[in-house]
Amino acid sequence: MRLLQEDLQKYNWHYIILDEGHKIRNPNAAVTLACKQFRTPHRIILSGSPMQNNLRELWSLFDFVFPGKLGTLPVFMEQFSVPITMGGYANASPVQVWTLLLCSW
Repeated sequence: MRLLQEDLQKYNWHYIILDEGHKIRNPNAAVTLACKQFRTPHRIILSGSPMQNNLRELWSLFDFVFPGKLGTLPVFMEQFSVPITMGGYANASPVQVWTLLLCSW
């Protein structure tokens, strides 16, 4: 992808379909940044393992398919990832558990 990025981005694509789409889980990776630069109204990810480690990876995949719908990464982390993570700990307070449930619903 990165090797052909300049040539491929000369075109306006109707669809971009990423097979092995989990390879764009890292929002700062060069391949992720390259894929997000394509001009297209339709984006699809195919993956057998979309999320393996954390909600940051999930944000990266969603941000490719629906750019901006979950906000910026820092906003998503503050409003969703941190509350969900904190509410999942064994020593979480009832408020943290409730917040986890509300954020993940």
